[in-house]
Amino acid sequence: HGIQQSVSVTSGTTYTVSVYAKPNGRGLLRMGSGLYGVFDLAAGTVQHTDAGITAQIVPVGGGYYRCSVTQTVDTTGTYAWILRMQSSTSEWPGSGIYTGDGLSGLFVTGVQLEAGPFATSYIPTTTAAATRAAESCFDLTIADWFNPLEGTLVVVAATFDLSANRGLY
Repeated sequence: HGIQQSVSVTSGTTYTVSVYAKPNGRGLLRMGSGLYGVFDLAAGTVQHTDAGITAQIVPVGGGYYRCSVTQTVDTTGTYAWILRMQSSTSEWPGSGIYTGDGLSGLFVTGVQLEAGPFATSYIPTTTAAATRAAESCFDLTIADWFNPLEGTLVVVAATFDLSANRGLY
């Protein structure tokens, strides 16, 4: 009832694994590598966190949550990063082995493992590692107020009146 991928890691480095997940008959997701966080996708809460990691769940719309687990590894080598359904809260730490019904599960997408103390925006990849491009702004019309040394401006918005010509600034 799960998936895993083994990845080479470096001792003393902090890694974050994240996924977008939604319940589909099952609501508990366990994820991590040796240390785990358990997420209740029906309630939108972190149900369990092993000592030594941090876990976070954030609603992203459409019933999906972005779940992440951050840990600093203590040994250089290969770690198996695991996403696993749980049948009940009494199962952890548990193996995730139970008799399924052939229908229930979780919807998961956008699994990402990255070096760093938090999950960043998703970068679609296959088997090769990817590096995020530097953020930059080349619009000279905003040069009076935009400072490229202070970060990024992000706007999330929706327009509710489509009958008129409306803009977002």
